Amino acid sequence: MTEPDECYEDAIVPFWIESNQPEPPVVFARLYLDRVAGRDRVEPAWRRWRAIADQSLTPLLGPVPPEPYVDADPTPVMPVGRLERIEPTGVGVLSALRVTVEWFDGDGQAVLHVSATLGADTSRLNEVVEAAYDVLRDVAVSAEPAYGEVTVGRTGHLHRTALDIALSRSVQESARAARSVLRGYEWATVCPAELAPHVAVAAFDRVVPLARGGVLLRATSSYDEWSAGAVQRVFEALAPILPAGMPQRSHYGDLRRVVFADAADVRGGKSIIAPASAPPADLTEFIHEAVLQGWITTEPVDESAPSAVRELLPPELGVGLTEEGQRRLIELFGLDLRG
Repeated sequence: MTEPDECYEDAIVPFWIESNQPEPPVVFARLYLDRVAGRDRVEPAWRRWRAIADQSLTPLLGPVPPEPYVDADPTPVMPVGRLERIEPTGVGVLSALRVTVEWFDGDGQAVLHVSATLGADTSRLNEVVEAAYDVLRDVAVSAEPAYGEVTVGRTGHLHRTALDIALSRSVQESARAARSVLRGYEWATVCPAELAPHVAVAAFDRVVPLARGGVLLRATSSYDEWSAGAVQRVFEALAPILPAGMPQRSHYGDLRRVVFADAADVRGGKSIIAPASAPPADLTEFIHEAVLQGWITTEPVDESAPSAVRELLPPELGVGLTEEGQRRLIELFGLDLRG
């Protein structure tokens, strides 16, 4: 009989687990295709998705990228394709890369997916986001997608967007209605042709036309400008095509980029002021990191700190943060620094 430990002898442990650090940022690109009962639409898109992701992102794993530990194209028996690599030391720009395709909803829908985990040096996040954006754009232009997005952090699940989770929409409800109401909104968002005419495109930094009338909407010129204010601007621009309902917080996804307001209210002309607040799970993650890094001080933050930081850490708390801790807080929660 195999001893329990023998099952894990060849397991690859990422650097951040070995050193008891928080997981580095993970960049996601997802492209959703509908009406795909056959394989003719998906398989060419998958081959292109895989090739572009390999070309754009694999070199970021290091000068000599590791060989895939999973490499499988979809088959009639197993309608899932996967290409996975890991660089466990964290010395590369990326420490892990996963490229997949998967059918769902009775094989009527498919999602092309990339997840790229940064290495120990997280300062090159924008570079990775741009590479993921290129993958999404270069496949979306000809794939006639129902939805797509580029985001940072575990905002949703493979088949559900962050907005799906916040509105408690099922996979089937959201995916099947994707050409009637937009499934979500992120830093980069693919809008299908049926909804594109209703988008206030002036709110976006870049608009890329797609085949048959869809558009790829890019919120800001770089990801580090994707602030709470930018999120609200995008929400208001897309409100005419977003599902109605008041979002609710959930531990199932990172909902920092969801505006907690009902899109139907915006459509009705109601002024929306959505307070920026951090979900409890995110605060727990940050506190754990702050303790490990020694960022917490006994002196409250002073007037030189951004107002958004002072709002989260008022003087009556009796604690403050070092400048490095403040920078991490701003990065983690996407605080608006204009105040």
